[in-house]
Amino acid sequence: MRSSTYIFSFLLVSFLAVVNQGKAQNNTLLQAADSLYTGNKWEPAKQKYISYLADTSAAKNAVAWNRLGYCNYKLGLYADALADYNKVLINKPAPPVRNVAMVRMSRVYAAMNKIDESADWLTKAQMTGYNSLPELDS
Repeated sequence: MRSSTYIFSFLLVSFLAVVNQGKAQNNTLLQAADSLYTGNKWEPAKQKYISYLADTSAAKNAVAWNRLGYCNYKLGLYADALADYNKVLINKPAPPVRNVAMVRMSRVYAAMNKIDESADWLTKAQMTGYNSLPELDS
């Protein structure tokens, strides 16, 4: 009986060590992506975010999806950006993140010269509380 308790304890500790190591690696990956993002290095940031979001525990990180969408927008990959922003909205983020995603969707549609869709997303953002006048002005 005692040996089975020791074996169980050993397996539990080993499992937790592996899980913690994976979380640490994923956090490092996110930090690298964020650093590249703030440095306007869109392609390398995009690759890091893709790697980070591939982990199922990170797949609900709306901020990371938002940033991946912005990388794709800056790279001119508008369909990919819209897909990323939709993932932001699917994950039901906090209102500020949700509203930024909506405004960014508006920008993508404007870049695609789809003015009606752009106006619709901007209106949705405003109706849910978005009011950053300097950004709206741009």
